[in-house]
Parts: sequence; C-alpha cells; structure tokens
Amino acid sequence: MSHTQQFIDLYGVLSDRAGWFGPEPSTRAVQALTLVLADRLDLIDALPQAQQDLRGHLKWFSNLRGTLGQSLIALALVKGVVPKALPARVNQIYPQFKQHRIPTIGLWPTAAAAWLALEPAAASEGAIPRMSAILTEWKKDHPWITGHDDLHAAALHALGDHSPVDVRTLVEDRMVALEDVVFSWAPNNRQRVAQLAALRPTVEAADLAQRYNALSEHLQSLGSRVSLLEREAMVLLASANGDPATLARAYQSTRAQLSAMGGSTWLPKNIQGVVAVGLVAADNGQDSLDAIAGSTLAAIIIALQTAVIVASSSAAAAS
Repeated sequence: MSHTQQFIDLYGVLSDRAGWFGPEPSTRAVQALTLVLADRLDLIDALPQAQQDLRGHLKWFSNLRGTLGQSLIALALVKGVVPKALPARVNQIYPQFKQHRIPTIGLWPTAAAAWLALEPAAASEGAIPRMSAILTEWKKDHPWITGHDDLHAAALHALGDHSPVDVRTLVEDRMVALEDVVFSWAPNNRQRVAQLAALRPTVEAADLAQRYNALSEHLQSLGSRVSLLEREAMVLLASANGDPATLARAYQSTRAQLSAMGGSTWLPKNIQGVVAVGLVAADNGQDSLDAIAGSTLAAIIIALQTAVIVASSSAAAAS
C-alpha cells in the first residue's frame, strides 16, 4: 500500500475517533503522517491515552497545550518517550537554553526544546551548546532575519555531526543558490528552505537549485497553485530521487487524493500540500527512511509546526 493510501486510511481512523472534542484536523494530519513515515501504524491505538496523559501533566498556560504539543505525541511514542513526561523534560531544557543565551519565551523555543526533549538526555545536553554556536554562525551571514523561527532548524542541525561552521556553509551555499529560483523577495523564508535542504547535504546546492526550478516550472505547467508554506516544503521534492516532471505529477496526484478524502474540508489546503510533499518525498527517498533522524520526517513536521505557530501567533495578534 502506498504512503498516500496509508495516510488517508489513518487520518480517517483518527477523524472518526476525534468526535467534537478530539484533536483538530491539523493535529491529526501531523500524527498520521508521523506514524506513516515512521512505519509505526501499530501505535495508533496508543494515541488516545497518550493525548490524555499529556493534557493531564500540562500547566494551564503551557505552550504545549493544543496543536503544538499534540502534534508531537506520535513522534514521542515512536521514539519511546512517555508523552506525560514531555512537559518536565522540556522544562529541564529551558535553563540550559538560558545558559547558552538561547531564547525561551514563545512557541518557537518550545518547539525546539520539545524536539530536544525527545532525545536522550546526553544527546540533548550536547546539542544545546552546538545549537547556540550554529545560531551565532547563521547570524554572521544574516543578522536581521535569524531569530526565534530558526530555533527548531538549529536544534535539528545541532543533533547532527557537522560542525557549526560547516552547517553555516551548507545553509549559506543553498540560500545563495536558491535566490534566483525561489523567494528572492522573501529572504526569511528562503533561509528556512536552505536550512531544511542542508539536512540532506548529499544534494549539492547548484543541483538543488536546478531541480527546484524545474519542479516549479512543471508544477506551473500542470496548473498547480502552490502556497508559500508548500514552496518551503517543496525543497524536499527537489532533493528526492526522480525526474522533476515525474515528481510534479506525483505531487499533483497526491494533493488531489488528499483533497478528496473524508474530512479534508476541515484540513487547510496548505497543510494538505505539505503532507503531499512529505508522502511523495518518502516514496522517492534515495535511502531507507530513518523515522527518528530522517530529514524527510523532521523537515515535514517542522513545516507543519511552522504553519501551526504562524497561525497561532496571527490569531493572538488579532485578538
């Protein structure tokens, strides 16, 4: 069964169970996609209790309330972390953030801390000073646009093996290469795209830009209207195996299937697009998907969490 059909089936099960008071569609999409890409469909029955356990251990004003925290439950189960322990683990990371001058207030720091909280203590403790150093390196190139929304990408790179200086070079090479083909008018978005692309450094920057440009042209010729958020995630397709024309058709087909599935009315179109990117990228990965550290799963959930955080911030500003 294809990744797409697995997702549709699993999303349907989660929607049937959600009722009026269950997780919202975007949360269900993240949970379903996580289990599908991780090949852990067996964990679906553990989700309801895990959600209750997390809610029961959150303070009233915790940033982990709502979609942000709920979106991480499936990944916690995949990684063997008891969801109810997540708040305490996040709170243990905040003092270390402060020690290394990493922001701790807001949804972006919470998202980054939660990523690290899903790692063994030794790994997260070693990553935090590296995370601070990576942010410092990024600020050397782009001091005005490097900020809170770069924290989650910095955390992922900090868990990797490249030195902070090398991470800076990987990201900047891709940011320069992509300037003429995407986001020339939106450097902050382009930086996030470059950060996600650098998680798969085996694809050279120049080749990435060429493939991204070809992919964009094919999507345009097919009449696909791609949102800003989808264009960020689309870098994963440019990094995947296969001809850009074939990948574009697969994306359009998958997007159509997601739009037609039950419950899709309530799932934002840009979220459907990001999910489609993840499913097609997983189908065309050049190596076996590592569900825990794989760049596809990590980057897709980052893209989805970005949508959640931006939407939450916009709602708060409007209220």
